[in-house]
Amino acid sequence: LTAASVGDAEVLPDLLDQLPPEEPLASVAADGAYDTRACHEAIRTRGAQALIPPRAGAVEWPDVDEGQAHPRSTIIRSIQAHGAQHWKNSSGYHRRSLAETAMYRLKTLFGGQLKNRRFDTQTTEAYARIAAMNIMTRLGMPESYPVDAL
Repeated sequence: LTAASVGDAEVLPDLLDQLPPEEPLASVAADGAYDTRACHEAIRTRGAQALIPPRAGAVEWPDVDEGQAHPRSTIIRSIQAHGAQHWKNSSGYHRRSLAETAMYRLKTLFGGQLKNRRFDTQTTEAYARIAAMNIMTRLGMPESYPVDAL
């Protein structure tokens, strides 16, 4: 949840800083709005793979180390060679759609706008909505058993 005056890409480095440094982070998937130097650097600093599609007309960035291409440049080369769909499938970028689906469900259940006006109460409202959705999801989940256990 961010204030209306703050862009999502601006807060990504701070969000990553909130994770304990010893907590492993394999990858960060985000849409093209996060295709900024600050976001890529924050992800690289954490030792994670950035799964961010470059914006239209993107050009390669300078190498990060001697002879080592910037990860964003590697993505651009892959997209140029094989197409965006191939890159999305091979990189695991499509897993991001699970988070998008969850947000769609949240907005479908509760509406796309928060009722409160102050940011602190909006945060509380958002947490309450998520908690309610999680309860509904748990209540609706089927019980699954391995075939050999029957």
